[in-house]
Amino acid sequence: MRGKPWVALSLLAMSALGISCSTTAASPGHTAAHRRPTVEEWRAARALDDVYVPDVKAENIASIRGVHVPFASYINSIHERLHEVYEEELTAAREASPELRDAADLAVLLEIAVNQADGRLARLGVVRSSGSVVFDVVALTAVLRAAPFDAPPRPIVSPGGRVYLHWVFHTDPVKACSTWNARPFLLAKAPSSAAATSAPREHGP
Repeated sequence: MRGKPWVALSLLAMSALGISCSTTAASPGHTAAHRRPTVEEWRAARALDDVYVPDVKAENIASIRGVHVPFASYINSIHERLHEVYEEELTAAREASPELRDAADLAVLLEIAVNQADGRLARLGVVRSSGSVVFDVVALTAVLRAAPFDAPPRPIVSPGGRVYLHWVFHTDPVKACSTWNARPFLLAKAPSSAAATSAPREHGP
């Protein structure tokens, strides 16, 4: 997004929703064991940074003036579903991957697009890699597992019927999946991306 400033939530809304993941209560309903999609499956779904093409582009961003509060509320509702799942995925990955146990704080930026009609993922992909594909997949899988989300309110929906967020996920337990790291966007016109979700299907236990 170089060349244009990020459009952030109002300070009032962000102060209300800037919750540290280390202190947020866990949400029920997403603790069952699942077979995680593999790196190869995510790449085949064109969700990794070397193949993912974001819908949010600097030349197609509209102002979010007047919709800070509904955006902030919606981000908070997503975080309530996402927090526990993200912690589970990161814990499991650290147990399996020495590179995550020994690494300094890693950060991956995801684009999350949600359908207006039902809160299901419309697109999901890596905009900026952490430098560790293993960790990138942790964040992708957490969002996939946490979805579907609540159906979003109409004022925050972009042309084409989707809500767009860019969300930075960290290995640092305080930053983790904090709402402070979520940035909302309204698009000026509908993007040309396909309607299909850029994510592999989740598998049951």
